[in-house]
Amino acid sequence: MAQDNGNRLVLLDGLRGVAALMVVLFHANLDGSAPAFSRGYLLVDLFFLLSGFVLTLAFRQKFSEGMGTSEFLRLRWSRFRPMVITGALLGLAANIEVYHPLMLVGVTVAACLMIPQGLGEPMYQTNAAQWSLLDELFANALHAGLLHKLGWRQLAVIALSCGTGFAICTCHFGHANLGAAAATLIPGLLRTGWSYILGILLARAWVAGFRPPRTDWRMTLLAPGLLVLAVPLIGLPVWAGDLGVVLVAFPALFWLALGSGPSPGASHRLAFLGAISFPLYALHLPVLAIWDSYLLPGHGRASGVPLVLFVAIVAMLFAGYIGRRRACHSARLQQDFLQRT
Repeated sequence: MAQDNGNRLVLLDGLRGVAALMVVLFHANLDGSAPAFSRGYLLVDLFFLLSGFVLTLAFRQKFSEGMGTSEFLRLRWSRFRPMVITGALLGLAANIEVYHPLMLVGVTVAACLMIPQGLGEPMYQTNAAQWSLLDELFANALHAGLLHKLGWRQLAVIALSCGTGFAICTCHFGHANLGAAAATLIPGLLRTGWSYILGILLARAWVAGFRPPRTDWRMTLLAPGLLVLAVPLIGLPVWAGDLGVVLVAFPALFWLALGSGPSPGASHRLAFLGAISFPLYALHLPVLAIWDSYLLPGHGRASGVPLVLFVAIVAMLFAGYIGRRRACHSARLQQDFLQRT
């Protein structure tokens, strides 16, 4: 949830939700029948950019007060854990007839602990999207341990170095869909580093008082997704289109989005998109696999998208309920402690 001195930059919640839905449509289009969705993997880079920006605003004060890497990672893992475990269990259900039972148990336990399960494609056998969560946790560790201490120029040098390495890897592989396999682990980290650190730099610019021009919030909400739909249709080589989006277009569109002011009525809908985005992203692959393998095989994964939305909403509501229970429990413990002392 994006914050700046208590004021939520609510459009970023909407951006996150739209990006998650686009990734779902990309993975549901495995038959290639809708070429416009073939580059949906690029929206993952928008997630990294959002994370760098939002976490910088949310934790810059706490970092300055001494929050360390272990505490920051504990907070991040507490956010990831419910959906990681749910995704692992759904992955267990999706692959129950594929693996030997003992192997499947091992793979599921490893998935719950965010341990890669293989050296091939993908590293995470039952929920391939976990690679990006692993990369983000790595970026989070660097953020808390080092990046927040660096100056603008140092951060810019690191970001440009990651971007250059990522561009070289993209040219080599012919596309930017990198990071899910062990063979592209380093390119995936460079990919993450470029967008995440750029998000930190944009957050610092925002805190320093720089502001983009005012734009229509509906345009900036939809622009990244429409761009990703258009790129496959304009005839550029895949690597060139991917680099243009990740290195140039996404940062520019993101900055413009920061100048948008949604109406109060729209804010509630954008907040919902933000709340559903992580369950949608973290759970969609095993749900699509269950749909395709057991519920309605032979009809294509695209027909399973409504089920993905339903499961994500249920998971969001359940996670919110558990969060409220924990908050109430913590408040009671604190009250009891104060009364005893």
